[in-house]
Amino acid sequence: MITLLPHHTHRLTLRTLRTSDIDAFLTYRSRADVAELQGWSPMSEEEALDFLRKEDSDAPLEPDTWRQIGIAKMSGDVLVGDIGIHLSADQRSAEFGISVNPDHQGLGLGTEAVLSLLPLLFQHTPVDQIIAVTDARNISCIRLLEKSGMCHSSTRTAEYKGEQCTEFVFTSDR
Repeated sequence: MITLLPHHTHRLTLRTLRTSDIDAFLTYRSRADVAELQGWSPMSEEEALDFLRKEDSDAPLEPDTWRQIGIAKMSGDVLVGDIGIHLSADQRSAEFGISVNPDHQGLGLGTEAVLSLLPLLFQHTPVDQIIAVTDARNISCIRLLEKSGMCHSSTRTAEYKGEQCTEFVFTSDR
């Protein structure tokens, strides 16, 4: 699927992350308030550059690995967020997580990105189910997943960053 990028929507381009994205990437990935309900921690500039170097590749999505792709505005190719995608070892499911710069939230860009991602995964991988897991406190992510047509399929308790939390699991089936 990564080899099919870039993929264009009405306002966005889903594409490989690049080292040239460093400033835009750090704008949201270095913020503790953004990382609070995400599966990642704030990054230094050096950590972010290392991360972007690793992801700056058209390598295919491999089973049992995570890959990040960029979400960029088509006008100006400005990075506004990223999506992590994990293809299960048996390739029957894929999980994703999304991060959008707070300066670009509330505009429907995250929803547009997910609405584009779901058919890409179903059409170009063998997955039968796509999963997204979010902290129950992450209201904006819950709304995004609902607007994207994903179904709240279960609720579970998990330890997250050293504390107990409630997670909502959303699914979309082929």
